[in-house]
Amino acid sequence: MKTITGYLKPYIGRMILGFIVKVLGTFMELGLPWVLAYMIDEVIPQNSYSLIALWGVVMLVLAVGARVFNVKANQMASKVGRDTIVTIRHDLFVRIQNLSGRQLDYFPVCPPIHTIFIVPLAGCSAWAYEPPLFLSAVSSSPSPWNLC
Repeated sequence: MKTITGYLKPYIGRMILGFIVKVLGTFMELGLPWVLAYMIDEVIPQNSYSLIALWGVVMLVLAVGARVFNVKANQMASKVGRDTIVTIRHDLFVRIQNLSGRQLDYFPVCPPIHTIFIVPLAGCSAWAYEPPLFLSAVSSSPSPWNLC
């Protein structure tokens, strides 16, 4: 956890600003029911169409403001996450590149990453993890990869 916190420190200002923007957006959302209750209790009994329209505009401003602030806060959080992950991946790549041969031999060799192929066959899917298995899944019925 300390490692991740270290990577997040350069973005602390952006995270605090995003938190403030998110809180403002939340307050705007919470203001909508309050304005509606005020309109029902205080404004509508006065039978003033101009006041009703004015408070309707206030509700519209609150709704648009809440959406804008919440979307902006989510964008800011996403940018912090993206930039942090880019930095972590870069540092990991540099660290792996700087390993000696003896350190590399310590780690076992893993099989290559497999790709899952999904092939529609008469309304169902056959799953295979490698192209040769994919061909066997398509060609033979008793294959374990044929899920039909």
